[in-house]
Amino acid sequence: MTKLGSFSNKMVSIFLCLALLPPLLCLAAPAAKAAEPGALPGQGTEQDPYRISTPEDLDALRAYGNKAASNGKFFRLENDIDLTAYLAESGGGHAQWGAKGWQPIEYFAGTLDGAGHTISGLYYSRAGEDRLGLFSNLEGATVKDLAITTPNKQLLGRDYVGLLAGYGNYNTFTNVQLTLGGSI
Repeated sequence: MTKLGSFSNKMVSIFLCLALLPPLLCLAAPAAKAAEPGALPGQGTEQDPYRISTPEDLDALRAYGNKAASNGKFFRLENDIDLTAYLAESGGGHAQWGAKGWQPIEYFAGTLDGAGHTISGLYYSRAGEDRLGLFSNLEGATVKDLAITTPNKQLLGRDYVGLLAGYGNYNTFTNVQLTLGGSI
């Protein structure tokens, strides 16, 4: 082989390595982490509750979705939250859960103050799944001054299906309004 042929083979090899490097780096990139407790602004106290302003913030509430993480913690909506675009095909919720709609927050035992705001566009279509709603389970929770509305779609699940929660024990609800646009 001539020196020129050897040089061009090396250049082709270097070019291929450089061309393949970015996709390989993408494969090695760590997966996005779920929100950690404390990711929401605020301290979780009655005087400085965790603040929820966007569909992404509402989704981040799931990081507190166990009894230890939410028990005794305070959360407050800062404005109305419309989940329609978030759950649509191009939205962040659809990217996580597909056409099944909202994945319920597993467990909540804190205080959710809607501050007179509305969560709209909540829907799910999860045939064969139980304990469906904004939350799967509420236990010892307080929910106040909140409205939840659904679009004109069927909410589909198997057992323990609702708007706010699929299942609950020992909860306190004050000025909570639930409006179903479709059917359960």
